[in-house]
Amino acid sequence: MTERENPRCPGRIDADWKNRRTSFPDAPMPGPETFQALGEAKIRRIIERQHNELWSSPSGRLFGDEEHFRQVVTHAADYFVEILGGPARYIPQRGRPMLRVRHRPFGVTAVDREIWLRALARAMAAEAVPQSVAETIWAWVEPLSMRMIQQLPDPETLSRPGLEQMGFTVDPDTPATKNVAPGNTASENTV
Repeated sequence: MTERENPRCPGRIDADWKNRRTSFPDAPMPGPETFQALGEAKIRRIIERQHNELWSSPSGRLFGDEEHFRQVVTHAADYFVEILGGPARYIPQRGRPMLRVRHRPFGVTAVDREIWLRALARAMAAEAVPQSVAETIWAWVEPLSMRMIQQLPDPETLSRPGLEQMGFTVDPDTPATKNVAPGNTASENTV
């Protein structure tokens, strides 16, 4: 392995940083049209719904107590709003995302990743996100989520689920399932 300065973090020396990063599939960033299609309120509802499902799943252990959980939901919603082309809500408050570093203390597993992806797909379906917009978001978050796993197997052996496999369906005749975090009512979970 060779050591060199990491161009994404000036002053930081990484051992063969480029080879580590290129073993993951590309995670193409959504354009501003994604935010235009959804708007801030809907993005926040999607993230709230996703995280409420996570809270009641085996991955809920990652959030600690309810106060920390609420902070995580706010930070995640701010991040998604900004990254999907909306106003700067995350970086001015939290700085550069550094997602892998921020997730490191929680010991995210491949199973946690699949639970997270499934919850996001279901949340997008429940909020009636148009298929093309959901596919744009999925093309970004699915490969990006691989980078959050702390004990990463070979990226080529990770499951690469599609939206439908994870529960994304837009069926106007099916009522949305509401997952509510402890201490909240369904009306408190809307933005």
